[in-house]
Amino acid sequence: MVSSVGGVVSEVSERTEVETLSNGPRLTGHELRNLVSVLRPTGEVLDMRDRHISGSTDLSDCEISDVDFEGCKFEGPFLAPRTKWGGYGSLMNCYFGGNVDLTEATFELDARFDRSRFQNGLTLSRATVWGVLCLDGAIVEGPAFLDKLELFANLSLDRTAFRSLVSFEESECLGGLWGDRARVEGKANARGMEVHGRLWLVGVSAPGTPFEQIADYGYRWS
Repeated sequence: MVSSVGGVVSEVSERTEVETLSNGPRLTGHELRNLVSVLRPTGEVLDMRDRHISGSTDLSDCEISDVDFEGCKFEGPFLAPRTKWGGYGSLMNCYFGGNVDLTEATFELDARFDRSRFQNGLTLSRATVWGVLCLDGAIVEGPAFLDKLELFANLSLDRTAFRSLVSFEESECLGGLWGDRARVEGKANARGMEVHGRLWLVGVSAPGTPFEQIADYGYRWS
């Protein structure tokens, strides 16, 4: 079952192409917080796809469950420290015009940011992800802080582009790290990072050799 917003009801499905700069229904960040904070029956997904969110979005300390944000455009900052994400959730193919703060957030399943664009940086410091943290095809224009992460599955960075500095310091991946053709244009720091599964760094581009700092306990391909 999928709940509706603005009279639009659609099934949650896998889509291969979504217009990132959404021209869909507009909401303010305050209206969005009110919508996603409402408890819904188990299995009911709130369809927020392709919305245009104006102003700052503050979801700090919210419990968010079964919400599909795919293809949304967030004009201002996306502030979601200490949020708890449960059930189905997608932030794929989104545009974030302001800084994104997910410090100490918890994702009970996957954290999906495939093909999203971050214009002013991304912070996931001290976040916990029980599934896959996926940034495949994402572009991060500002600093990316992926430090002190606790990942119980894989970190996926397939063709991810970091245009500024990125830090993985002291993050732990109990699964693997897939970094096929990832690109880092600024300074990278991976001191104290541990990867317990497969470490795939084929085609990675970065100044110097920052990923040699990773302690790996499985197989390494580079």
